Amino acid sequence: MSEPSDRRSFVDAERYTPNILHEFLADIEETKTSVEVWNLLVSLGKQLGLPFIDFISASSYANWKKTLFIRTSYDSTWLNDVNKDPDLQKWSYFRSHGMRFLTPIMVGIDFVDEYRHLPEKRVEVMRYAASRGMRAGFSIPLRQYAPPQAA
Repeated sequence: MSEPSDRRSFVDAERYTPNILHEFLADIEETKTSVEVWNLLVSLGKQLGLPFIDFISASSYANWKKTLFIRTSYDSTWLNDVNKDPDLQKWSYFRSHGMRFLTPIMVGIDFVDEYRHLPEKRVEVMRYAASRGMRAGFSIPLRQYAPPQAA
């Protein structure tokens, strides 16, 4: 990422994280729209060699029906049937984690043994995602400007 000339200077206490992370977060601070956030996510994904990017915004993770938008860098139409089943949709491990925590979490079939209980139908979705090349991912819950919004 190129450093914009109007970006604020970092204090030394902000420099303990990898440079790519604190520069990305500083760029996020300057965004005004979700499209700008999406563009930064895609750019970061390319820098890190990540083939798939999701950006999901919800008015509340606790109320899983309140999704505002979803952007993906891949054809996600295969999830349409999954998302029609409300019992299956609400078992997204990342969504349930993001309802309570801001810590990043590894997701996908490669980490399923490290989770608390998931119904077998949700594990089947993870297996299907793996068959499409999405075996594992790194997910970060972010809060938006006004609680209880999250992304």
